[in-house]
Amino acid sequence: MDTKSTRKKPSYNRKQLAEKLENLSDRVASRGIYISRKNDYDQWDVYDYGRDNVVFDNIPSRDIAEKICERYNKNLKYSTLKHAKIRSICNNISKHSTDCIFYLYTIQHTDDFDKYLHTKTRLQYAKDQIKKLVSDLIRTLF
Repeated sequence: MDTKSTRKKPSYNRKQLAEKLENLSDRVASRGIYISRKNDYDQWDVYDYGRDNVVFDNIPSRDIAEKICERYNKNLKYSTLKHAKIRSICNNISKHSTDCIFYLYTIQHTDDFDKYLHTKTRLQYAKDQIKKLVSDLIRTLF
């Protein structure tokens, strides 16, 4: 036995619904869509997909880039001073990473023992600096 449905279909004001959807899409579009992507240097960038520009570049870790993306997608942007400090720290990390690559190459291809020891010391210093800078970066982000 089938019974007739007793539920009424709700009546919608189509114009009002269209305006609400339009306002919602405008607000979402104005916030921007931020994603993290890997760059050519095996580091990460925070990229604004809507405006087609890079917000942060040369971030050493994917986790850090994802945290920045989460913050920016919630519309909680960093101040200009904090933004500059984060960029500076990331650039220093990149510099020391490049130095490590050079030092490793020198250690592998040198025959001079003194040069080997000096380069080994510099390599250790660069690694320590990277660890310090990464902890500073994490502290600065939060």
